[in-house]
Amino acid sequence: MSRRAPRSRNTTKVTRLLTCFLAASALVIGTVVPATAASAATSVAPTVARTAADPAQTGLAKTTLVGFTPGNIISDAVFTNKSTMTEAQIQTFFNSKVSRCLGGRDENNEPIVCLKDFRMNTVTRPGDQYCSGYSGAANESAARIIYRVAQACNINPQVLIVMLQKEQGLVTHTWPSAWRYRIALGQGCPDTAPCDPNYIGFFHQIYGAARQMQIYMEGKWFQWYAPGRTWNILWHPNSSCGSAPVRVANKATSALYYYTPYQPNSAALKAGYGTGNSCSSYGNRNFYNYFTDWFGSTQSAQIGEGSQAITAAWNAAGGIKGSWGNRLDAPKCSGVTVCGHVFEKVIAYWQEGSPLILATGAIAKWAISKGVAAVGYPNSNVVTVSENGGGTAQSFTKTLINAGPSGTFSLSGLTRTAHAELGGVRQAAGWPTSEKTCAAGGDQCVQTFQNAVISEVGGRALTVTDASVLKTYNAAGGPKGSLGIPTSNLVSSTASGGGKEQAFSNGAVSMSSAGVYAIIGEIRKAHSRAGGVSGELGWPLGAQSCGLADGGCSQSFQHGRAYLTGGVAKFVSGSVIDYYVAKGGPSGALGYPVSDTVKVTANGGGTAQSFAGGLVNAGPSGAFLMTGAIRTAHGAAGGVAGPLGWPTGEQKCGLAGGGCSQSFQNGTITVDGAGKATVSRQP
Repeated sequence: MSRRAPRSRNTTKVTRLLTCFLAASALVIGTVVPATAASAATSVAPTVARTAADPAQTGLAKTTLVGFTPGNIISDAVFTNKSTMTEAQIQTFFNSKVSRCLGGRDENNEPIVCLKDFRMNTVTRPGDQYCSGYSGAANESAARIIYRVAQACNINPQVLIVMLQKEQGLVTHTWPSAWRYRIALGQGCPDTAPCDPNYIGFFHQIYGAARQMQIYMEGKWFQWYAPGRTWNILWHPNSSCGSAPVRVANKATSALYYYTPYQPNSAALKAGYGTGNSCSSYGNRNFYNYFTDWFGSTQSAQIGEGSQAITAAWNAAGGIKGSWGNRLDAPKCSGVTVCGHVFEKVIAYWQEGSPLILATGAIAKWAISKGVAAVGYPNSNVVTVSENGGGTAQSFTKTLINAGPSGTFSLSGLTRTAHAELGGVRQAAGWPTSEKTCAAGGDQCVQTFQNAVISEVGGRALTVTDASVLKTYNAAGGPKGSLGIPTSNLVSSTASGGGKEQAFSNGAVSMSSAGVYAIIGEIRKAHSRAGGVSGELGWPLGAQSCGLADGGCSQSFQHGRAYLTGGVAKFVSGSVIDYYVAKGGPSGALGYPVSDTVKVTANGGGTAQSFAGGLVNAGPSGAFLMTGAIRTAHGAAGGVAGPLGWPTGEQKCGLAGGGCSQSFQNGTITVDGAGKATVSRQP
């Protein structure tokens, strides 16, 4: 239990003073708390101070505390709403508050673990009239413990999260010492004595505090700050600072005053998250700050036409036991013109001057699971569609939700616009078959449909709608496959006989008279180096084929082939490809290409290419292989662009002394048995 006071007049950091958590004494020795709040409060002498997270370092904006009412800090309905967050949502929330944990070891040489990564073994606690009990388990996360305790004790998990922050700053702390977890909520830790060992440890703190809140609200053991009465509540532990009367409106607010028996003065309220004056206290102020900044209103209902209209419709539907189910949150109203409210089976949305709009069925179930913060509220009625297998669609303030043959999915942003331009679910694109997924940073997104794929790249929406392209793309694994996501629309080309091509992040799909084929990965890169469909290779004649020598792959094109081995692809084109294939390709003496085909215009022109087994030059007299010392001497003489020019025949060996020779346009190279090369040039 905590009270907050500034360290000194000069500091901007808020500190906490732990006060006696009244639960332990009331239950263990069976005493009844005295009936006068003022006298009991003055008997507590704070002696233990611990540092809270400095709001200036957490990135939280200051709040104006508009709406803070000392007699109604939080409503009973919000305080006890255990369904506000799932375990996954709690974990995601913790992850969002600490981008990087500093780690290391604390002052007692214990490992530093941030709340998002904290895990521990829990123990079994029997059920009673306050909590349904807890089955201990190994290696439970903080998010799981909070969620399970909230369910067992009927406490809003957001309340426990806020208490962790205001007590020890654990939610946003990037280097929390181990002792912060041991006394995370101040449970059983009086200011005037050591902490009760039965309450030491994160699990005991969470379970004990949640259970204690139910005991406080029961009103049997604790009668200070009882609802419906006015109490003089101190400004500060120093009784000389005085007090002021507060009419406590509900059980939840009384529980917060049992926990922290002080109210913020005007200086504390004006300071936002900062420090007030020497008579300021901060516990209940910061509870309100963190809750409203992180989770919205602390009140279960707002007075106004919108909330009244929604409540009236809910009651007409049977209330808690009706078709809508119980409330899952408080009405969220913007001024007096718009209100939204989430129930177990329905999301209601009211706009001034318009009939109430409801989301129900599969759409409501899906939207509730995602959270209205992500999808918004329904702003159109449900539309039933029979085309493409049938389903329902409904517009929300942040998205369009479609429940079709493949499930329920949302449409948003450029994808939603592009889908509408294709005719929506009624026409060719059809119903979504997946949710939109985006790469880190959100600059590339993709979503699949019955008869289309839509991507968002560079601020543009790109579509795959051609049936043949889509079939080939899906055969390659779709967005998660070898082609990746669309990065262009389908483009027509007149090059090399004409066709169409669509680019993807890791390849392309080409359509020509030869068929529809994917060009993927490194082979796609080689094809691009060759000039694409208008270059030296042209359109593909077949799909990529693997199983070649040494695990290689190849793909045939109009004017050549590309070969892939060792993660690198090279293209072979022109006269070189015919020679290479005739010599056995990768399985022959030449092996795989180690360079792309190169064009040379000198000495009549031709092409040249290096292979693992030698250099092939295809010039005016044909294609011929050069190896060893002859290749070296020819290169030293300037190659095919030099005075010798292109080869005019194959290398011949078996000369006297074991020599070899090869003829060229303007000379001959001879190599003797010792490997010495002689260049003979024609006059």
